[in-house]
Amino acid sequence: MVRQSARARKVVSYANDAYKDLDSDTAPGPPDEAASSDEEFRLGRINGTGPAADNDDGDDDGEDDLSEIASSEVESEESDFSDDDRPRSRGKEKASSATPFTPRRPIDEDREPGSAPSVHRKHIRTIDSGKSGARRKTRLLAQGASLNVIRAPDPTVRITYRPGFSKASGKKDRLIQVYGVDKVALEKAAFVRDTWIGMQAVPERAGLALTPFWEEEEEEDEKDEETNREGCGDGHQKGEMLEFEDGEKYLGKEEEPLGCVLGPVGQYQRAVFTRFGVFDLRKVWSEKKAFLLNAGGQVLCMEWATNRAEGCQYLAISTLSEGEPKGKRNAPEEPPAFDRRPSKAAIQIWRFPVDEGYSPSKDPSIALMICHDWGPARTIKWCPLRQKFKDPRILGYLAAVFADGIARIIKVTLPQVYDPDSPDAEGCDFLHIANPAFECHLPDDTITCVAWVSETSVVVGCASGYIAAWELTDDDRIPLIPYLYMPLHQTYITSISTCYPSYPRHIVSSSMDGYSRLASLESPEADTVPNNRSRIAPCAITYIDAIQAGVSIEEGTWVKFFPVRRFFSSTTVCKHGGIVRALAASPVHTCIVSGGTEGEAAFSNPSRRAFHGKIKNYMQTWFRVEYSEATDTLRMTEGFKLEECEPKAKGDNGKQLLTTVFPEQISVSAVCWNTNLTFGGWAAAGLSCGLVRVEDVAIDS
Repeated sequence: MVRQSARARKVVSYANDAYKDLDSDTAPGPPDEAASSDEEFRLGRINGTGPAADNDDGDDDGEDDLSEIASSEVESEESDFSDDDRPRSRGKEKASSATPFTPRRPIDEDREPGSAPSVHRKHIRTIDSGKSGARRKTRLLAQGASLNVIRAPDPTVRITYRPGFSKASGKKDRLIQVYGVDKVALEKAAFVRDTWIGMQAVPERAGLALTPFWEEEEEEDEKDEETNREGCGDGHQKGEMLEFEDGEKYLGKEEEPLGCVLGPVGQYQRAVFTRFGVFDLRKVWSEKKAFLLNAGGQVLCMEWATNRAEGCQYLAISTLSEGEPKGKRNAPEEPPAFDRRPSKAAIQIWRFPVDEGYSPSKDPSIALMICHDWGPARTIKWCPLRQKFKDPRILGYLAAVFADGIARIIKVTLPQVYDPDSPDAEGCDFLHIANPAFECHLPDDTITCVAWVSETSVVVGCASGYIAAWELTDDDRIPLIPYLYMPLHQTYITSISTCYPSYPRHIVSSSMDGYSRLASLESPEADTVPNNRSRIAPCAITYIDAIQAGVSIEEGTWVKFFPVRRFFSSTTVCKHGGIVRALAASPVHTCIVSGGTEGEAAFSNPSRRAFHGKIKNYMQTWFRVEYSEATDTLRMTEGFKLEECEPKAKGDNGKQLLTTVFPEQISVSAVCWNTNLTFGGWAAAGLSCGLVRVEDVAIDS
């Protein structure tokens, strides 16, 4: 027989306070002999009624703990049946007599202000000797409880609920949720707000400054530069210079010249780019401080060299040539993301002379070709730390992940006969690297991306969703093995970046599983936070130290930032018409540059929304590229108006959401900012067709 109870049970609410509207919750005043005490009320001796009985009708003013509530529900079901398991007859319920209300304390008209009596009762219960609830009392007495003895709540019964997250309703709350409550951090936040919130989308030259969280100890400058600022040493690097005929084999097959239409609207000019050709945009637009160059193949990644406070600037570019040998493929064919494809390739180091105004002056040229047999570099990252080398020809340490699935660190040094700061320097040298300074290898996994943790430590992401970290040392007695190898994502990690310099031991990463994560290298299993899952996997992620936030892609087209202290929440700063493929941030301002498959590169400033939730959010289209298949020609359009970027609260009714497939040639596949302070307004963007645009976009006041 199925037991069913027809008795209506009172719904117990834990959200509303029954004593919310009473006078005060302060401690009671001195006891009044004429009044009943709280203990008398609890024991039920008001009006001489004797011990209070625990009625099962639920009229206990929320006093019972959860264990008694659960037991009373069981009793209510059992009470519907007789001892021989037959249903009881209900009959007519008798109306209970009204009980006059007796206040807990007599009303004292002469009570002093501020001495309101206590209205909350203690969360404790006693077992009374009443007749009702006999089964429950018998059970509790069998467990060792005593009559009229204070009993604490059952610790095994807990209330499980979602308290929710606090929302930033004001500027102060928003500031605390981004920077915390530390006074020094809030002072630095005020500097960030006053310096960069006024920039609508593009950085201003007067506002270029290092992030206030970049703290370099003065003691390091006083120590020996060779032992403290030379990085991780030479390692095991071995290389030799090549002749042009031998070095040309590493450049791949030369493609057809590129035709591109440039200039203001109505004044277009057609330019033809051969391999490594350069075009000065000032020929068609006098106000521009930009150059276009042909890198000779699809641009995979590029990065500006650090530690160049003055003099010529250097840009490292990695390309994918169509003439790359494919080699024999195993059967069955492995997915390209998990396959190792070593081949001949080269990393280009471009030289950009500067003028007195810290803008590009003369045509750039290739200073060095780093030739290798490891396949094209998928990711390249210069060491971001401020290092001082005795030899000015040393550009720094370059970490790269190659097509064979191995991360390598190369110490880049210009040739002996070359003056790195001379604007008239010409010529290109070919340097073949047989052994890198350091090699990070995982035998059972494929490395996909790399980031610097410190000047002697790197962290990588893998195709399996794992992360690994190494300490770099040139001591032959210490084997180069990872000190960390832990799972972070479910599958292929597309990009990784460290929260340097504020949190160098924290990383942000994006994966093909649709999540972007914030994790700590100290304990990546416990200290990790994902954001909302995106149906289109994010392929890039970066970190802006000035606003303590990571920047990633959501649903393919939206660029959003995620504060470190609220990584689960996001704020939109930019939107593209296609899938966003590249992102870049800078340590000298808060503006970001992004590029998409629709052929657009755009600027935006996340710091505006980081401090003010209702301030207008702008995006500035840098340029737009279109492709004509009939004439096999590109057209680059620029001079766009600043536009607001606001997500619509309501969708367009009746309009179908369309997804467009764009030509591969116009996709913006790589973007980067110059991280050197005086050249922080330099931005670079590379296309899949091989064109690279470098421009000083900083606004002069």
